[in-house]
Order: sequence, then structure tokens, then C-alpha cells
Amino acid sequence: MDTKGLITQAFVRLLEKVPFEKITTQMILDEGGVSRSTFYHHFQDKYHVMTWYYQSQIERLQTKYGLRDYRLLLIDFCTFVKDNHTYFTRSIRTTGMNSFFAFLSDYVTAIYQKLYKEELHIDPLSAKQKYQILMIVEGSNAILREYILTNCKESPSEMADCLIGMLPEELRQAIRS
Repeated sequence: MDTKGLITQAFVRLLEKVPFEKITTQMILDEGGVSRSTFYHHFQDKYHVMTWYYQSQIERLQTKYGLRDYRLLLIDFCTFVKDNHTYFTRSIRTTGMNSFFAFLSDYVTAIYQKLYKEELHIDPLSAKQKYQILMIVEGSNAILREYILTNCKESPSEMADCLIGMLPEELRQAIRS
């Protein structure tokens, strides 16, 4: 495992035991066995560690499945959330620029914009399409928050179907084409 991964895994282990707001950089250093300079070489602060963790996991899934297997990507993502339920229950309490939902909003918005532009050859997007993306992303975040807060009671495949069902037909066609 590389140093960035080592630091991130230390952070994940801590978040399983300690609320985010109580985690300090020193705690991450101690848990990961890395020096302060090594930590700051890779990350600005604990918020950036958290964001990098989200990004690395979602990019891993996107590399594995691409957008052509979007349902499988969502199933795997929901499985990841379910398997790391304590982590996500604690991390969703953090709000603001580096929060899970802020990251997810930006990331998923970019995916849907890319689908419209590259798969459906629509550029620039209309106001309606921009608002659809906003509604889908915010709705998906609300559903995912509820999924986490209700202990992931639905199966990952049920959640994936729910999230895909929210998409306008043209986007559903783009991820199936």
C-alpha cells in the first residue's frame, strides 16, 4: 500500500471508532505510523483525507465498470456504503465543502454532464437539463442519506434500481447504450 493509502486507512479506522470532529492530525499520524511532514506532503488536513478516500473509492468503481455498467457500479457503491456503514454514518454528519455529499454532488454532476455531452451529443446543456441534473443529484443525495440513516435496510440492487429510476429517459438510454 502506498503512503497516501496508509494515511487514508488510518483515518478510516479512526472514524470507525471516533466522531470526525474529534479526530486530530496527530491521531492520524499515530494510527498510521507516519510523520507530520509525510502527512502534509500528501494532504492539507483531515478533510482532504476524507475527500480523497471518497474519490479513490468512486474512481475505483468507475474504472472497474465505466458508465456502460452503471447499475453494477451503483450496486457496488451501495454495497461499499453498506459494508462501511459506521464510517458513512459518522462521515455524513460533516457538512461543508469537503463533506461526503458535497463531494458526491460535484462528482455525479460531472458524470451526468458528461453523459449529456458525450453520449447524447448535447452541448451546451439547456436550462432544463441543468435543472434536471441538479434535481437528480440532490434527490440521490437525500435517498443515500436516508439509506445510511436507516442502516442500509434496502439491498444494494434495490437502491441502484431506485437511483436509476430517478433518471430522465434520455440519461437512462445513455447509460444502457
